Amino acid sequence: METERTQLHNLSSRARRLQTTVDPSVTYDLLLTLWASLGADDKASAHALGEKWFDEFRTSLSDRTRELAERVSPHGVMWTALLGVVARSPQPHDLDNVLTWLANQDPVWLRSQLMEEHFCDLDPATVAAAVAGDEAAVDKMLESEKLSHKEPELKAALRSSFLLPAAEVAMGLVEVLQTVREEAFRPFEAEWAAALERDAVDKRIAVANSTNPKDLIEKVTNGISFEVPPGVGRIVIIPSVSLRPWTLITDHDDALLVCCPVSEEAINSDPEAPPSWLVATYRALGDDKRLRLLRRLSDSPASLAELTEFMAMAKSTVFHHIGVLRAAGLVRVEMDQDQSPTYSLRLDSIPDRDSLLDHYLKPLTKETKP
Repeated sequence: METERTQLHNLSSRARRLQTTVDPSVTYDLLLTLWASLGADDKASAHALGEKWFDEFRTSLSDRTRELAERVSPHGVMWTALLGVVARSPQPHDLDNVLTWLANQDPVWLRSQLMEEHFCDLDPATVAAAVAGDEAAVDKMLESEKLSHKEPELKAALRSSFLLPAAEVAMGLVEVLQTVREEAFRPFEAEWAAALERDAVDKRIAVANSTNPKDLIEKVTNGISFEVPPGVGRIVIIPSVSLRPWTLITDHDDALLVCCPVSEEAINSDPEAPPSWLVATYRALGDDKRLRLLRRLSDSPASLAELTEFMAMAKSTVFHHIGVLRAAGLVRVEMDQDQSPTYSLRLDSIPDRDSLLDHYLKPLTKETKP
């Protein structure tokens, strides 16, 4: 007797594939460059371009441009918030198209996007009131846990910016982007755009070959292990020249933006140049402190605080060494939204790693020595 067939086609167990795109737009690099060069934190010194490069970029800007930038985006806080706005704008995302689109947006809508980016965890009614210019709502936002550790000067600057008319902020942001482009960004815009396009080829191959979002993110970031949170509907991979060797992961609406470094091969198209992994690997291994860090991580994963205690060095120094190791693909960063990052070894990414590291990381004990 034939078994009765169910009338239900159960597809619920199938893994949902997130929409994933690679967006190699130099517009993002302009925003990230402004964030690094005009931000409150010392980010530029850890970038591959170097602190001197960012200092020269900043001093190339006129006094008026820097003053306007600080007025509408105190300490550079709005430039990363604009990443998500650009990601949802119409393609193509070249600078001319994006600047024209931004100039034509409703200033109140644009301001709401920027505030929601920074204060998405707050009561939407409070954010909406702040967008409308309510001082009490603005003060409530500035007292939120997200800003509790910020310096009073930054909070004061944010308050002044948030209370500006929305139209003034919108026009000011567009003007800053336009003038920064002409005063400092134009000389290398085309070169960077070409590098981004070259790098996007490899990242699109990674997307096509990926089996899950976590592995894809680790691949394109060269070692960031990040669990995609619920509610994400799409992932946008954004290659960056200025951000190297770091990664910036942020979200906007249902999109997860993964800003990650371009490969050195994409920047240097010289066919005789040595592979970037080779240069990065031997640079990373050519320092006794970094070897000590690797040996410590061969025992077990560790936090930055634990590595700092182990090395008996300044946290910023250990962080720098970890950055060099991560750029070489030797270290994996486990990201947890509720805890500090944890670092672990990532030796499987290095060709011939057995001959390079195994003897040092797993030294012979007295009992096994010949």
